[in-house]
Amino acid sequence: MYCGLRQIDSLAVVPAIAIQLAKSPAVDNYDLSFVREIVCGTAPLPHEVEKLLLQRFPGLILRQGIHDLIILTGLKTNDTVDELMDPLIPLIFI
Repeated sequence: MYCGLRQIDSLAVVPAIAIQLAKSPAVDNYDLSFVREIVCGTAPLPHEVEKLLLQRFPGLILRQGIHDLIILTGLKTNDTVDELMDPLIPLIFI
């Protein structure tokens, strides 16, 4: 994936695309080693898909937001698989 002469390192996708990136064998036909961040909105991803994305893209920062709640809560961010269940923002309860 190139945009002009630059590699795209951040992807903004909906869950259906994130699922394809996680599960489709066709993804292996492309060099996506430069992807460092995936931002996914509109609906939460299943934990299975989160884990598959983190396996397929080592070092990935996966951010999630749900449409109307993004403004209030920010994005869910993880740095490692172990942190998948961290709260969105400390001291904010939904």
